[in-house]
Amino acid sequence: MEDVDSRYKEMEELAGNDLSAKIAELFESHKDLAVFWFYKPKFSIGNKSPADYCREGKQGEMEKLVEQLVHGVFP
Repeated sequence: MEDVDSRYKEMEELAGNDLSAKIAELFESHKDLAVFWFYKPKFSIGNKSPADYCREGKQGEMEKLVEQLVHGVFP
């Protein structure tokens, strides 16, 4: 099993600092939960993971989604 810290660092590299900080806020700084969420495919975004979206250069779309979740708006 990969180390959570290394996966979190990879998430930061893919998502960028701003989006990573928002994801950390969403999960109240629980790195393990943030990493799990980031790499797990989501039905609501076409069975892709947020990591997939970031690899496709769609960090802005993920930032909007995370903002909605932080404020309790579920798409």
